[in-house]
Amino acid sequence: GQVEPALADARRAREAATHTSIAPMDLLVILRNLVDTLRWAGHFDEALAVGQEFELRLAPQGQFPSAQRTLAGLYLSLGRADLALQQMPSTEQAAALKLRQRERLQLGLLRVQAALTTGQPGPLDWPAEALATGDLALAAEWALWATLHEPPPWPPGHVVALLQRLTQAGLQLLAEPLQALATSAPLCQPPHATSPPQAT
Repeated sequence: GQVEPALADARRAREAATHTSIAPMDLLVILRNLVDTLRWAGHFDEALAVGQEFELRLAPQGQFPSAQRTLAGLYLSLGRADLALQQMPSTEQAAALKLRQRERLQLGLLRVQAALTTGQPGPLDWPAEALATGDLALAAEWALWATLHEPPPWPPGHVVALLQRLTQAGLQLLAEPLQALATSAPLCQPPHATSPPQAT
């Protein structure tokens, strides 16, 4: 749950993947986990280097398009919506891909992030579906991006409950930046705001 052990694990996985023959689908999982860990910890140069390494290995196998959503999230974290949009499928392409639930939710978040980054935000729904499936990482990122949304979208209790779930799960790498933003920025609506539906 601590940042340094998570980084150490990520770097060991990167080193192992460099010298090992790994199936493409396993490489995709490793890429996602490495890039997400590094960018959550603020090591963006290293995350970009990981993306470049994996592109060289996955592209010849025709698998790199499946990794592009991970890189789009990294570019958006760096404020480069132009590069992120190049990695994201159009609505028609996404429909043809028959995405799994997490991939569909991730793509939805990426589109929200791109809209916020380019100053064209739309409604920002509470990530009830991600929470209902136990995808705390996706829900936490959704909450972090809400700090860029005007007006702040959610009642305070929603973010507090998410922080509690992250802490209970030992996900300090996700909880710490959200806690910092929650205490320094108007992350949530005032208490009288209308509450969106809770996840069951």
